[in-house]
Amino acid sequence: MKLFSSIGLAPLFTMVASVTLAVWSCALPAASWAWAGEVSACGDPDFNNDGSVDAADVADFDRVSGGGDPCRRGSPEEPVEPVCCDSIDFNGNGVFPEDEDRTAFLIVWAGGPCPLDGWTPIRQTGPTVRVGPGESIAAVYQRLQWSGGVVEIPWDARPGGVYEEGIKWPDQPSLPYGSVAFIGIPGPDGQRPTIKPPTGQRGVLINASNIRVSGLAFDVREAPVGVDIQGDVTGILIEDCIVWGGALGIQMAGNTTPASVVRVRRNIVHGQRSPNSHSQGMYVSTAHTLVVEENVFYDTGTPGSDKNQTLYLVHNTLCQRNIEKNWIIKPAAAGIQARGGTYTIIGNVVAGGDTCIGGGHPMAYDPLQPDKTVWTQAIIARNVMADTREDSRVKWGGCYMLGRAIEWRENVIVGVARPWMSSVDQGGAAARVPIGDVRKVGNVIKMERSGVDWDAKARELMNRRSGEWDAAKMDTQAMWVRLAG
Repeated sequence: MKLFSSIGLAPLFTMVASVTLAVWSCALPAASWAWAGEVSACGDPDFNNDGSVDAADVADFDRVSGGGDPCRRGSPEEPVEPVCCDSIDFNGNGVFPEDEDRTAFLIVWAGGPCPLDGWTPIRQTGPTVRVGPGESIAAVYQRLQWSGGVVEIPWDARPGGVYEEGIKWPDQPSLPYGSVAFIGIPGPDGQRPTIKPPTGQRGVLINASNIRVSGLAFDVREAPVGVDIQGDVTGILIEDCIVWGGALGIQMAGNTTPASVVRVRRNIVHGQRSPNSHSQGMYVSTAHTLVVEENVFYDTGTPGSDKNQTLYLVHNTLCQRNIEKNWIIKPAAAGIQARGGTYTIIGNVVAGGDTCIGGGHPMAYDPLQPDKTVWTQAIIARNVMADTREDSRVKWGGCYMLGRAIEWRENVIVGVARPWMSSVDQGGAAARVPIGDVRKVGNVIKMERSGVDWDAKARELMNRRSGEWDAAKMDTQAMWVRLAG
C-alpha cells in the first residue's frame, strides 16, 4: 500500500494482509494520512480493500461511481458485500458522484498528493441564501425550495452571534437527498456563530444525506445532543465546529442499514455531562465508513462512571472506522472504546482518563451462540496513551484488550500503572470473554508520569478561531516523538 509505505507502516500492513485478510470478513481500512505535511482529505487508493493498489481499484471505482454493483468478494456467483468498498466521495467533501472525486482518486492512486489538503472546500451545488436579522434559519433554508445549496449563518445577524434556535427543517421530516451546507460566517475576531437551542432540543438534527455543517458553535449545555446524525444517511461532513455540553456531543446512529460516509474533522468537543445516563463526546452506533480526525475532545463524560467515554463506538461488523490524529484529554472513563467493528486507530493522543483505548469488549457476547458476537478487529498504532488518573476508582490502564485480530503497534504508553488490561484482569462476567488474536509489536512503556500539563495543552488546542489552523499545535506525532524519546 503506497500510503502505508509513506508512514513507515508497510511491514504492518503486509503482515496484516497476509495473515488476517483470509480470516476477517472485511479488510482493515488503511490510514488516510502521512506523518509529515498537511492532512489529506482524500480516501484510500485501495478502494476495494483487497490489500493492494492496482488496476482493479480503478475499475471498481469507476463501476461503483457510475451506479454499478458494489464491490463483491470472490466470484460473481458469491453474495455481494456492499460495504467493503470505500466511499466514492473520495475527496471527502460530501458531494458525489462528481468528476473531482475521480480526478483526486487517480492522482492519489498513482502516488501523488491529495489535491484537497486543508479545510474541505465547498462544492457549490445550488444557490446561496443568508440568514438576516430577525429571520429563523429554517425559514431562510426554505428559500432553497428543497433543491440544495448553501445556508450562510453570519455572526453579526444576532446579538453576540447567538441564535436561540436549533437547525431544523421546516414543514417536512427530512431534507431531499441533495447537497445542503450550513456554513457559519465568523465575526471580526474569528468567533463562530453560536447555535443555542431551547432546553431539550438538539443543536442540529441531520436525518438526510449530503449535508455539511461547518464554522458553527453549538452551546447545548441545556440540550441532550449537539450534532445528531440519524438514520440511513450518507455524505455527512462536520468540520470546524465547537460542540459545548449536552449529554452527547455528536451522535451517529443508523436504522435499517448503517449510516455511512461520515467525516468529523477539526472540531472542538468538550464538557459533555448527563446526570441520568451515559454521556460521551461522540457516540457511534450502526455506522460504517466513518472518519474522525484531528478533533480536540476535552473533559468529556460525567466523571465517576465507567460508562462515559469520549469516543464510544459500538454495534458494527462492517468496514470501516478510522480514528486518526485526535487529541483526547480528560475523558471521564475511556478515551476510545471500540466495541465491535473494523478500525484503524492511529496517531491519537489520549491522556488523563481512567483508561486510554479499549480494543475489544465485544457486543452481544454469548458463548452458546458465537455467531451473534460482534467482535472488534483493528490496527491500533502510534498512539500516545498517558497519565491515567492517579485517584481513579476504576484503576484501569492504557490498553484494554478483548476482541479478535487486534494489532497494537508502536504505541507509547507513559504514566500508566497498568499498561495492559484484559477481561481476566477485570474479573466478574467479563473474565469469561476469551481474548482472540491480539498482537503487541514495538510498543514503548514508561511507568513514570509524562510531566505534561494536559489541561494547559487542552486550552492551547481549543483557542482556535474559525477557519484557522495551527499545524504545529495539533501535531500529535510531535507528542509521540517527545514522549517516546
